[in-house]
Amino acid sequence: MAYKNPKSAKVLARRAAIDFKYYSSEKGFIQRTIGRMFKPSAQKSRFGKEPRIPECSRKDIWPLLLLHIQLMKKQVPGSDGRICRYCLQPWKYQVTLCTRGQGYKKRTRTYWDNFSIDRLYSDHTYKVGNIIFCCSKCNSIKNATTKKDWIRYLEVAKENDEEQKLAQGFVKMYHEVE
Repeated sequence: MAYKNPKSAKVLARRAAIDFKYYSSEKGFIQRTIGRMFKPSAQKSRFGKEPRIPECSRKDIWPLLLLHIQLMKKQVPGSDGRICRYCLQPWKYQVTLCTRGQGYKKRTRTYWDNFSIDRLYSDHTYKVGNIIFCCSKCNSIKNATTKKDWIRYLEVAKENDEEQKLAQGFVKMYHEVE
């Protein structure tokens, strides 16, 4: 779309409204999320780690998402399948109205129940078999943990359950002695 004055406030506001409408739609939001995985800045080496260059294409993500939706419909009957794999809560596609042409603006808000794409094993890149569709909150919570971390968390939880029983018995015995 060509404009006589593409930098005018009126044109920028109109384009921001069009962007907002598209990015608030399911297709627009997912396309943008997938696009972030393939940005050069997302593939750079960080903190001395190997770069995360995806081993799949953008076109590979869509069938995986459709498969996820079908599996979640079976797992959570009565849902539309657009559900976080971790917490089994529905995700949304919320965006903040952008400020086109006004330079960099600090990110204002994170919508924790928004759609996100996670790597099941954080030490591997995005590839078929390592992609999980979830909400932003679960993705953020999981962040850079490893399978070894989760196994240890589960071991600690199991140990704690056993210690709880022992502690209750110990406290009961302690009060009987008093």
